[in-house]
Amino acid sequence: MFVEEYLVDLRREGYTPAAWRRYLDRSFRLARESAFERPAMLRSIALAGVLGFLVLLGVSLAVTFGAGAGLSVEIFGQCGLMLLVGVAIMAGHVRLLIRPDGTAVERLNPANLLTLSRLVAIPAMLALVRHGHLKAALVTFLLGGFTDVLDGWLARRRGDATDFGRIFDPIVDIAFHAAIFLSLHAVGLIPDWVLILVLVRYGLLAFGAVGISLFRGPVEIRPTVLGKTTGVVMTLLVAILVAGRVALQASVFGRVEALIVLAIGFVEAITIPQVLLIGWYNFRKAGRKPPPVIALVSDDEESSRRLR
Repeated sequence: MFVEEYLVDLRREGYTPAAWRRYLDRSFRLARESAFERPAMLRSIALAGVLGFLVLLGVSLAVTFGAGAGLSVEIFGQCGLMLLVGVAIMAGHVRLLIRPDGTAVERLNPANLLTLSRLVAIPAMLALVRHGHLKAALVTFLLGGFTDVLDGWLARRRGDATDFGRIFDPIVDIAFHAAIFLSLHAVGLIPDWVLILVLVRYGLLAFGAVGISLFRGPVEIRPTVLGKTTGVVMTLLVAILVAGRVALQASVFGRVEALIVLAIGFVEAITIPQVLLIGWYNFRKAGRKPPPVIALVSDDEESSRRLR
């Protein structure tokens, strides 16, 4: 998550190694100072990390008795590492844990915690698919999709949406959905061409946003009706695909499996033009110079003010 004020200097200095060092040093100092100025938020983040590890331990113990110690250790280790990454990201961006009106929040809100839980669930979902536990992977995916809907609803209803959540939530969404499609491709549930469409879409979203932010200016992140609708439809289609493979006989599900896969590819395909349009809009908007400031007093009035 970039600091636009520092990026202006980075662009002006031509992205030289020395300019990058200055940018990273200034960004680190800003993160450190912002964190130390809000000890209550740091305690809230640390508490979320501790409770998260306790939940992970409980889940891993349940997996031990249900699927074996090897899988439980893998889930605990990888999800625990992801939890550390998420907590570190939050601690490094305390300055963004503010409401749209600029007021600071004292502790992590439920929406941020749900987004963090979705990030932590990614390694578990991958491990479950890799080890052939499709039912458990399906449950994890559906829970993740539910948190995606719930966190936005809670933020709006409680009035505690934050600048951090506005940026962090779509980043986690990209990682979460890219992970599920990679895992489905690995076990043969989706073909190469669908995976290519998925990677093109999420690659444009991720690298496009980073490129525009670095070389042009700030990117406006705003949900759209089409994006929300296709997200819900995609979640349902993936759930049907996995559930059909798990619950139905191959001779029965095979009649509709190709149709569901084609529908998934179609939904991904129709979102790519939208991503390109949004990227072009942000590219043009970020490159615009602000309008000149128009003086509201005459030169004589300004001179008299200086004399006074």
